[in-house]
Amino acid sequence: MQVPSSMAAALFNIANADAASQRQAMSSNGAGASNTAQQADESSTNVVLSAQGQNALAADEAAKASAANAASFAKIAGYGITASTTSFADVYQNQLLQAVDPNGSGTVSEGSLEQQVTAGGGTKAEADTLYKAMDEDGDGKVSGQEFKDSIPSPFNTPDFGKEFIAQQMQGGGDSAATPSLDSSLILANLAMQESGKA
Repeated sequence: MQVPSSMAAALFNIANADAASQRQAMSSNGAGASNTAQQADESSTNVVLSAQGQNALAADEAAKASAANAASFAKIAGYGITASTTSFADVYQNQLLQAVDPNGSGTVSEGSLEQQVTAGGGTKAEADTLYKAMDEDGDGKVSGQEFKDSIPSPFNTPDFGKEFIAQQMQGGGDSAATPSLDSSLILANLAMQESGKA
C-alpha cells in the first residue's frame, strides 16, 4: 500500500512547521546557552532512548497486525494484488534516513549525521551525542535500522496527531507536490533535545 502523497505532504508540512517552531522557541530562549552543565543534564529527556523503546513496541504491534492479516493478504494476492502495511511514522523515519544515507548503504556515517545537524543549526558536539545515543549495540556504527529506531514518531505527540488529522479533514496537502522533510532542522532539534539543551 502506498501512502497517498496528499497525506504524506500534510505529515511532512506539519513536521517541518513543528521543527521550525521548536527552533524559534529555542533561539528566543537562548537555546540553553546560559544553562550550567548541571542544568543541561537535568533537562535531558533521553529522547532517543524513549524513541527506541516506543519504536520497539510499535514494531511488535505491526508484526502482530501482519500475522493477524496474513490470510486477508493471501486472499488479495490471489487476485494479483500485492498488499502490505506501513505506518506514517515509518514513512517519516525513512525520509529522514534517506537524508543521512542518500546512497542507501544501510549505515549512517557520523559525518553525514553531523552535516545534517549542523546544517539545521546544531553543533558538532550535539551531533556526536546524538550519534552515540543512536548506536544501540555499541559497535561504533549506526545502522539504518538503529537510526530509524531512534527517531521519535511525531504521532506520539498528541498535538501533532490532532493537527495532522485536522489538516486531512480540511483537505490539506497537495497531491501534485513531492513531499519532503526539512531533515536538517528536525535532526538538529533531536540532537539538541538529546544533549539536554531543548
